[in-house]
Amino acid sequence: MQPDSPLQRGEIVDEGVQALRKLFTDRVASFEGKFYRFRDVELWPKTYQAHIPIYIGGNNANNIRRAVAWGDGWLPAGMHVDRVREGVRTLREMASRAGRDPETIEVCPQFIVHIGKSRSAAVERFRQTQMNKHLVSLQKSTLKGQGAASHEDINLIGTVAEVVDKAIAFREAGVTHLLGLYFAVDSVEELLDQMQMFAELVVPKIR
Repeated sequence: MQPDSPLQRGEIVDEGVQALRKLFTDRVASFEGKFYRFRDVELWPKTYQAHIPIYIGGNNANNIRRAVAWGDGWLPAGMHVDRVREGVRTLREMASRAGRDPETIEVCPQFIVHIGKSRSAAVERFRQTQMNKHLVSLQKSTLKGQGAASHEDINLIGTVAEVVDKAIAFREAGVTHLLGLYFAVDSVEELLDQMQMFAELVVPKIR
């Protein structure tokens, strides 16, 4: 059955998360839904990890709802700290109404990283990378309606001190950890250099 409306596509995602949870949890799983149906399916071998965390990705409020209902974490991407704070507040309110401890739901955004000797140097280099071109292309689709804040302001781009301050601000807004960090680079050498700076100069200050 092909989805013919945003509502139907949302229903497909809702069911899919529930079906996956059954497959990951039950030795022999059955599921009877509108879009997914299976009976006595054995997904084996199971992972060594007893509980596989499911993180719901996406900035839309529906994905916060899904994280509360069936997930272990909410994974937004490229959101300004103010919007993250608002999303965390919504998540906690939804969880409380649902009788779920909000502390059991991780908040783990994805961000772009580029560290420079000065903010202007970091911004200039970031704007030259393929990553920036990719983000610009997403403004017409995935990142449509994300507000007036620039990619440079939203993401971990700047000097070491600026990146540390941004990361701490996100933690204070309710972020539990950074699940996805994408370094804006165009070569392996630059990638290794950026990763080393982040590991040695940023991570010790935000633990």
